Amino acid sequence: MAGQPGFTIRQRDIRPLDFILSLIDALAGDGNCDTQADLHRKFNELTGLNVYLKKAY
Repeated sequence: MAGQPGFTIRQRDIRPLDFILSLIDALAGDGNCDTQADLHRKFNELTGLNVYLKKAY
């Protein structure tokens, strides 16, 4: 809703629905999801996006 009048600008390709669905699939799947990297790989696999992790030290 805020995007329609131009108040917000989307800066990422990750859509909330895609993110939530990939989390559900990864966590409820075959049980091989032990790390954040596993979640990341599952998201990339399901969406076809090549999102990379930015390490924040």
